Amino acid sequence: MQNGLILYVYIMKAHLSAKYLLLCISLGLLTISNASAQNVSDKLINTNTTVVEKINDLEETTYRPKAVLIQLNSYKNQIDHLTKRGYLIKTAEVKIDAAKVPEYTKRDFNDHFGYCPVYYFWDTCLNAIRNREFSNFLFDKDGKPAINIPITSKSRDYIIVTEGFDTKNDLDELTRLNSKGLLILNDKYEMIHVISRAEIIFSIKAMFFREYKRKYVYTSSKYDGIEYLPYAKQLNYYLYNTWNKKTPHPSKRTKAPKVY
Repeated sequence: MQNGLILYVYIMKAHLSAKYLLLCISLGLLTISNASAQNVSDKLINTNTTVVEKINDLEETTYRPKAVLIQLNSYKNQIDHLTKRGYLIKTAEVKIDAAKVPEYTKRDFNDHFGYCPVYYFWDTCLNAIRNREFSNFLFDKDGKPAINIPITSKSRDYIIVTEGFDTKNDLDELTRLNSKGLLILNDKYEMIHVISRAEIIFSIKAMFFREYKRKYVYTSSKYDGIEYLPYAKQLNYYLYNTWNKKTPHPSKRTKAPKVY
């Protein structure tokens, strides 16, 4: 009887020791997991901080813009594709739709932008603009060749605005495709800011007046990608907020004051 009791005590001790060992192993694994997660988090934070610092540095080294150069989409590839395939009616329709985009763009900037003079150029002339060849490729809101341009081939105080994808981070393909927005580039064609498409759409939805949407928003009824979403207010706000630090939010201003 006594021997049986002693054996039972040893068995219970062994059982408890095994449970304690499993508990120690579990706690150890949890600690390692948390440490790994913290390391990954720290790396992500450091990476994002570096990206933000880099963008901020570019803003700091970008001169206060004396001019904004807006790239207009000619939809040349789409038109050429339809033309080669013999779709004459579709080609004509795309050309009509494409002509609406610069019309709405100029109207928006004429009514809602006042930070500095605005000039336009076609996407087919991008290489010339990047090479600082302004006089033969920029035009004004009336479509006439620009005159008395306040910048030269040696100037650094201007920005280029175009549509594109956010390249600030190493994004996966799906995230990158959803990061389309308005890219603001300095004279070296380095991206200094992005106004996201979602932000632009949100500002449009905040406008309850149908007249505003009818006047400044254009979307092709048949062809995807041919559209204009008004962004002059957001760009005007960004420029004032970055270089002047004293403009109200776009939603509180109908038209920006002329400063040139």
